[in-house]
Amino acid sequence: MKNIMSRFLAVLVALLVLCAPIGAMAEETPSVTLALSNLSLKVADQIDINLGATARLDVTADMENGTAAGTLTALAGNTQALKGGFQFNMSDKTMIAALDGVSDAVLIPLDDAMEAMDDIFAGEQAEKVARLQAAAENLMALLQNKSDILAGAVGEKLGAWLQNVQTEGYKGETTITVRGAEIAAQQFDYKMTVEELGGMLLDLFDAVKGDAALAGAVQELVNAIADLTDAEAPDLFSADTESLRAQLADVPAYLGGSLYLCDNGFVLDLNIVASDEAGAPMIPVNVTVLIEDEAYIAFSFDTSAATPDDPAVLNAEFVMPTDGTPKFNYSVKVNNAGTDAAITIDGDFTNGANFTFAGETTNTYSFDGETYTSANAFALNYVGTSTNDENGMAFNGRLTFYVNSDGMEITLGADTLASLNSASTVDFNMPINVINVEEADADTLNALSQEYAAALQQGLGILMTAPGAQDLLNMMN
Repeated sequence: MKNIMSRFLAVLVALLVLCAPIGAMAEETPSVTLALSNLSLKVADQIDINLGATARLDVTADMENGTAAGTLTALAGNTQALKGGFQFNMSDKTMIAALDGVSDAVLIPLDDAMEAMDDIFAGEQAEKVARLQAAAENLMALLQNKSDILAGAVGEKLGAWLQNVQTEGYKGETTITVRGAEIAAQQFDYKMTVEELGGMLLDLFDAVKGDAALAGAVQELVNAIADLTDAEAPDLFSADTESLRAQLADVPAYLGGSLYLCDNGFVLDLNIVASDEAGAPMIPVNVTVLIEDEAYIAFSFDTSAATPDDPAVLNAEFVMPTDGTPKFNYSVKVNNAGTDAAITIDGDFTNGANFTFAGETTNTYSFDGETYTSANAFALNYVGTSTNDENGMAFNGRLTFYVNSDGMEITLGADTLASLNSASTVDFNMPINVINVEEADADTLNALSQEYAAALQQGLGILMTAPGAQDLLNMMN
């Protein structure tokens, strides 16, 4: 009961926050409405149910006085089946609730639930989060004020390396192909050994270590992270950097490839190579950033050559128009250990909203000498419109969830409504007689439970008259 009530209060707090921005729209108390209707369920060719029922929640709040009221309504078609109301008071930590048609309301003390909320928002964990935030902010401020220290640590080496890439590495003009189109670019080849890269990182480490304020801030951030995760914090600056430099000198690996600069962005081909030996294992990495009519960002890597027994391939792309059109596409494809997986996110808010989050996996495996393939997919789609007038803001749409598991298709759908109303939409007459459930005797509680059970039974009977309800009952039986 304590966990359920604390979750309810968390949702209620979120709804009260939503009410706040429209409080100035009218002198009346604003409210929030959430509703689901016209639920549908389709399972392959076996089940096809369309339930003509509605579930609706209305909440209004007086933020200044710390009170809120709400109604929960269930409709069968256009007929009210059940309606319940509640009144929440922050000052005395109580909630009064009742069902429509009963003679007595119930008063529920919320002290335990409020204590649970305190644990969530102001407990020991919150103090740890605050410590982490303070440590991060302090380090960022120091890095801004002491950027010269870091620049001085690697500036000379990095500058010389970049100058060499710009002169010795320049290969002239060329063309590259991106998304099927040829683009003119300037090519620069580069190479950096692990010893060079590691040496510059160790130079940075020594520079931070040599500044007491910076070293202390970094260590405090590490301590805060460890405290939050209940782990033991390492002593970062106890490492012997000279011995690490000596070890790096024996590592033959290097980073190499080409950088292609074009008018609207760049393409970076990076190869992580084990050594200079012919045929040495390598991992190719590609980063592409082009800003034209669309912003196109892509990232990929392929470990097939370096780890042939357990290859991993990743391709990620992000596309968004640069003219302000509110739409985007993001996709990730991964292949690892015989499993292909893909995730796509599409959003188009040009006219209303059309948002899809989808994914699929294909797994190939062997068992008892036979090869099998398992394919699964899912998609969450929302299509909706919005209105904004003197009555408030309303978002009407259709939410659909689709699952396909090895050919077994399941589709769930519902019409949705979310609105921020300039005036209260809560309409419930709370019974005058209120019974405190913690103080009432057994006879009173027994009579109360019978009254509420009768009201629920009557409401459920009406709800079963909703279109499609009989189909639902037949499926359950």
